[in-house]
Amino acid sequence: FEVGDAGSFGIQTAPSRDFVQEIAAIAQRRLNRAGYRDVFTMNKKADDSLEIVLGDRTINSVAEIPDAKLRREIQLAIQEWQDRK
Repeated sequence: FEVGDAGSFGIQTAPSRDFVQEIAAIAQRRLNRAGYRDVFTMNKKADDSLEIVLGDRTINSVAEIPDAKLRREIQLAIQEWQDRK
């Protein structure tokens, strides 16, 4: 997934400096509302790609997220972030 193209996460706009924090905050809010308590971390890699860390697993595509509820909420968080841009 590369920011700026229609990669695995589907982000098509130029990212702000804090795009990872913005998406993570939206995802956490959505997940808290949905009663989801699993822990995840989002990181911006040196090549401006986004990765999600679940426990000891690093994920580079939303499709790789094994939990369907978590996967859907992160997809919706990314869409919400895009809609704000």
